[in-house]
Amino acid sequence: MHDLSRREGRAVAARPHCRGRATLGPNCPWTGNHLPHVILRGSDTGPNWQSASRLAERMKAAGLMPSIILDASHGNSGGDPRMQGLVALSALDFRKRGVPVRGIMLESYLEEGRQDLIAGQVQSPRLSITDACLGMKETASILGNLTGK
Repeated sequence: MHDLSRREGRAVAARPHCRGRATLGPNCPWTGNHLPHVILRGSDTGPNWQSASRLAERMKAAGLMPSIILDASHGNSGGDPRMQGLVALSALDFRKRGVPVRGIMLESYLEEGRQDLIAGQVQSPRLSITDACLGMKETASILGNLTGK
């Protein structure tokens, strides 16, 4: 189900269209995005970053130029920011094997973790109030591992 919607979305994005712009008629200025990509984000049911190779093959079979971005957070980390490094390094491994991973997304903030937003309580400006994040030190370490520094 998810593969079909990603493929359809990418196919639509790659072609000229005026969805929701019926009043423009033949003067539609959008020519389509000829370099679209798919983001593998994972979901509540689990990660999907391991499917990058299969997704690239399916995109080729559908006549699309494969271009994949791995979201190392969200469903791909199971909500645990410490797992983002594993996903990020896997992206590098995929690239070495020729899988068209064009980028990664890390969820990072000043300090590792998160905090609840509670009325009347002072919040730390250094902690996320949304998802749990990597801290700057952890982010720098992951980026260093990716670049070999």
